[in-house]
Amino acid sequence: MATMTAQILIGTGHSNDGGLIFVKQKRLSLSENSRISWLFKPDGAKDLIVWVATVENCLEDAFLMIAILIQRDVDLIELAKSFYPTIETERHITLYEAFSLEQRMQLYAKCRQITTFEKMIVTVFRQSHLLSRRQLSVIESYRMDIEVCSVCYSRLFSMWTNNTYIGRKYSVVNLNKIQ
Repeated sequence: MATMTAQILIGTGHSNDGGLIFVKQKRLSLSENSRISWLFKPDGAKDLIVWVATVENCLEDAFLMIAILIQRDVDLIELAKSFYPTIETERHITLYEAFSLEQRMQLYAKCRQITTFEKMIVTVFRQSHLLSRRQLSVIESYRMDIEVCSVCYSRLFSMWTNNTYIGRKYSVVNLNKIQ
């Protein structure tokens, strides 16, 4: 069974109160098991859209998915379609198979140029790939309003040891130092 280890909320930031305005809010979820995948369910759709992410650029894959499927950036869609014509209509894409490394690097570079992203709130759970691979530092290459939330308190029961573990972590972090 896959585990959800992160989510990204996308929407309009509130100019006075922070957070996101609830209307038309979208969400991506990071599913981790044998393959890391970003899941998105468009409004009114029956099925999820699944992008099997790359290990080394997992967060950038999410930003790419957001730019193409939610923000609908015309220039980025045009470039992506030149490599993979059905990018907007496919329900399941494995990014390693859909794009070569060079093509992905071109797409990430184009995505970093977008200045019209909506606000994002990235919530990263314990043991997420986004923490273990220093993925979050890539945020500095993008120009969007963004908040990153990580676990500052947890109380978890382990059925293996029959113990409850409590973890506390209250600090502001430098994205470049996150492991």
